[in-house]
Amino acid sequence: DTVLIQRAGDVIPEVIKPIVESRTGSELSVVFPKECPECNHTLIRPENEAVTRCPNPHCPAQRLKNLIYFAGKDGMDIEGLGKKNMEQLVRERLVRDIPDIFRLTTEQLATLDGWGEKSAVNTIQAIEHVKQTSLAKFIRALGIRYVGEVNASILAANYACLDALISAEIDDLLELEGIGQQAASSLIDYFHDPRVQEMLQELQEVGVVIVQDEKKGQALAGCIFLFTGTLGSMSRNEAKQRVKSLGGQVVSALSKRVTDLVAGDKPGSKLKKAQEMGTRILQEEEFIRLLEEVKVA
Repeated sequence: DTVLIQRAGDVIPEVIKPIVESRTGSELSVVFPKECPECNHTLIRPENEAVTRCPNPHCPAQRLKNLIYFAGKDGMDIEGLGKKNMEQLVRERLVRDIPDIFRLTTEQLATLDGWGEKSAVNTIQAIEHVKQTSLAKFIRALGIRYVGEVNASILAANYACLDALISAEIDDLLELEGIGQQAASSLIDYFHDPRVQEMLQELQEVGVVIVQDEKKGQALAGCIFLFTGTLGSMSRNEAKQRVKSLGGQVVSALSKRVTDLVAGDKPGSKLKKAQEMGTRILQEEEFIRLLEEVKVA
């Protein structure tokens, strides 16, 4: 077809309309398949999206892409397990799911086409090296939809371990600044999948360990702040960043988890509700004094 396009967002070509008068009658309508060509699962087209998707998280094609991402530079960054090598390992049925990566042996790899003893040894060493990893890196590497590097860091900053994150309810996740409905729902769906739970158990059995980052200057760790009203000495964003730099968490909604409500000028209804709930209320001067005290300590 011949269409009229314009630049949208400075980069993306947006189709405005077809040029109907340019049609010759030989054009054919694009007919999308109704079933996934890999797993035969019924395809869906989410409302307000242009993309037709296979919703089956265990689709072989999706699993391959997931394995490539897990081992790749944006995931665990395992040297020697790039896209082509991972495709080969899946083709040879040496790797079917993430835990299989950690079951590979030097002998298995050395006999494959294009490999040798040295490259096999180096790859196995690289796999061993990533068995101990941080929570943020591990979450990112899983390739959970809507959970990239930024969201993975937010989650790791607010949950001490993977088990705590898995046990989180959707309301808990939505209280985290930066975590939206799509990401929260995706996380709940992912961690409640029995196959995912089995996969995570297998990873533990093959020796994958999530190591907690050393907390330096985390004097406000465990404290959850909520702001209401206008601050006079600093912007709301600056106040949030100072709390986060000291290991504290900032949320946008009041709940029983909130430990401190910082009340600036002209506070909203959150103040009255916090008083009723017995939440500690800090005036701006008290908040600044707290920041200085914990910084010195």
